[in-house]
Amino acid sequence: MNSTLDLRSTNIAEYLLYMFHTEDLIRALEFDEEKIDRYVRAAYKTEDFQQASDWYKSLSEMMNFEKIKEKGHTHIVSSLIDEAERFFLRLRDNEDEEFNEVYNRVKPFFDGLRSNLSGETAIGTVEISLNIVYWYMSQKLAEKEIKEDQTEIVRNISVFLTVLSSRFKKFESGEYELP
Repeated sequence: MNSTLDLRSTNIAEYLLYMFHTEDLIRALEFDEEKIDRYVRAAYKTEDFQQASDWYKSLSEMMNFEKIKEKGHTHIVSSLIDEAERFFLRLRDNEDEEFNEVYNRVKPFFDGLRSNLSGETAIGTVEISLNIVYWYMSQKLAEKEIKEDQTEIVRNISVFLTVLSSRFKKFESGEYELP
């Protein structure tokens, strides 16, 4: 779908959050092609229906093939998270003052979280950030109460992801260089 590809090229974090949501949506629709068609028909313009339906069904088949029916991300999404993480690590070690200022606001949170997760499967800063923002969005949609300190953390992480995505877009287009 063109709009999804456009999102991928303009904002990597928004694209990944969209894909997290889409994977969960397919799970909620129980990988059922008829349910997927009903959803797509309600959500997309008539002229876009077939292309969107094919895309959702293709993603559903990929999730089945990769055995991630209950949780996890497709190989494509996981690879893109890894790419964003590698970019983050290079950017973190660079002399980009704006990025470092934004990152330093959230770094203590990540350090504390990692110390509490000792022994757990290691996941990177980008994936942790995406998971937290996705959790927040899910809570908001479900109209669940969110504490003010949680909201503040999510705000700071969102700014971090925004700046990271901006640098990533510029890097991919050749407008930003890293050593």
